[in-house]
Amino acid sequence: MIQATPPTTELSLEKVNQAVDAILNVLGTPENDLHIEALSAFRRGDHQIVKRLAATNLSDHYCKALGYLGGALKLTPNTDTILAESAFLRS
Repeated sequence: MIQATPPTTELSLEKVNQAVDAILNVLGTPENDLHIEALSAFRRGDHQIVKRLAATNLSDHYCKALGYLGGALKLTPNTDTILAESAFLRS
């Protein structure tokens, strides 16, 4: 049985980075040149390139997940949703 952890009201960049790292681990090793390009752009902080790759490869869930993840680093009220959507795309 999985027990839910009570939500916290505080969201820090450290917690978001931990979640991003966990999602990147689930995404795993890039499977092709497109994934390598997207992950490279993500790691260097070029999230606009990642979003463009996701937008031009709509059926690629790896790129879509990375495209969402960049937005999580901005710590907006939507950060929780962005993280959840990024994680869901690869499952």
